Amino acid sequence: MSGFQTSINQYPAPGIEGAFASNNPYTSYVAGEGALVTGADGLTIGRFAWVVKGVASNKGTGAPSGFVPRDGQASIVEWLGAASNVIQPGRECTLHTGGDYWAVTTTAATVGQKVFASLTTGEIATGAAGATIEGFAETAFSVASAAAAKERIKISTWSK
Repeated sequence: MSGFQTSINQYPAPGIEGAFASNNPYTSYVAGEGALVTGADGLTIGRFAWVVKGVASNKGTGAPSGFVPRDGQASIVEWLGAASNVIQPGRECTLHTGGDYWAVTTTAATVGQKVFASLTTGEIATGAAGATIEGFAETAFSVASAAAAKERIKISTWSK
């Protein structure tokens, strides 16, 4: 991710990881005020996360607790850094359980496929509903726009 503009494109780029992809309603993980914080590794925006005893992490077991949205939670802490998608360890955070978002897929995606979350990184893969993908858990989200692997897609709990 680049923080400072280094080129000009003829057409606008698709959305940024973790950003809203529509004006549809969204739902948040209910944790209580100040009751959800990031774990020792921080939390990467635009990926899925699991919550254990009020601590959110991009790794876990079973279905993820929610998606990490882009809402001003990350901090640029690297010397001369231009951008960051990481919410620092111990910071309060928000997870969303429903809505439409931009995310990067590790696999080719077609509209209607289910979204799966990596149990070790929270990254996204796509596949058929009910499929077994080694190291991934099925989420409540579906693919809402097609793209090749390593490209941005829209994921949604509303459009299936």
